[in-house]
Amino acid sequence: MVTPVMVAGGTAVAIITIIIDARGPTAAIRTNSATRMKKHPPRYRAAGQGIATAGSRMSVIDTATNTVIATIPVGILPWGVAVTPDGSTVYVANSNASTISVIDTASNTVIDPPIPVGRGPTAFGKFIGPAPAVHLTSGDHCNGVFTGSFDGNITVSAGQSCVFVPPCEIERSVTVNGGTFNLACTVEGNIIQDNGNLILRHKARVHGTVQISGTSAFTLSPGAAISGGLHIRNLAAGLPQGTVCGIKVGRNLLIKNNASSVEIGGPKGQTCEGNDITRNLQADNNSGTLSIDFNKIGGDLQVNNNSGATDVSGNMVGDDMRCRGNASVTHVALNTVRGRARGQCAAFPGQGDQDDDGK
Repeated sequence: MVTPVMVAGGTAVAIITIIIDARGPTAAIRTNSATRMKKHPPRYRAAGQGIATAGSRMSVIDTATNTVIATIPVGILPWGVAVTPDGSTVYVANSNASTISVIDTASNTVIDPPIPVGRGPTAFGKFIGPAPAVHLTSGDHCNGVFTGSFDGNITVSAGQSCVFVPPCEIERSVTVNGGTFNLACTVEGNIIQDNGNLILRHKARVHGTVQISGTSAFTLSPGAAISGGLHIRNLAAGLPQGTVCGIKVGRNLLIKNNASSVEIGGPKGQTCEGNDITRNLQADNNSGTLSIDFNKIGGDLQVNNNSGATDVSGNMVGDDMRCRGNASVTHVALNTVRGRARGQCAAFPGQGDQDDDGK
């Protein structure tokens, strides 16, 4: 493999693996490290593949053939990209959206929700690097970016932003009473949240149970995994929609008594994809909007007594599916049920036994 270099005025000055034209939308020009960039601002040249901005998309270019091999939707007016040292992730500054998009280079897909930043972010060249090797010393003062191992419990309170980046491990449990807890590595214990913002990013691992309630906002992103159960209960009204997208849950997923909207999965290829639930998924007594779509459920799917608009679509259910007492249950794709489909859901399974007795 040829070592990728950044070319500026014909001189190789740094390692990088992306292509960007500082003027905005551009086509890549295949060169070598001795070629001078005439009549153009600096470009960043990579052997193998590169990425160029265009409108609200990133184009992945095979520099051996000068052809676009993938197009990735990002924010409005992408204006600057950077790659992590291992080449696995690309960060895109979306100038008109005031966000940063995160792209997985192995799959050429956006893997995390956009990161809100200041107004009009603009970047030239490499604008992100490894997090500093800062180790947390007190579980009550988690305010910053941390790495390494912490042997203790952590409490995140109002006004704090607690971010853990790999390599890292929290050897006990985390309580989120306010602020933001942003995880991209391992928690050996539980996460209990009753306020604030919880973000589980790609490769986040929770070996215990995650409990979300109260006035909590949450984004559980593709590639995260919870070995225990996921319990979302008693959310107050007026909160932003909570999302559970493309994660693995080792035990039961419970969604009960919530007054705010919750999204559990969605179609493949969309921003929110289906989840893998090892045991049962149960949704009861929710007054907020609820969607349970395109999930793989090892046990039962039960959707009962929900007064908010409820959609149950495209799920693969390993045992029975029961829906009863709901004000409204809709679907946009048939569910696949290996056991029996009962009650309001009996009309839209894809296969399996149907029983409309409501029991």
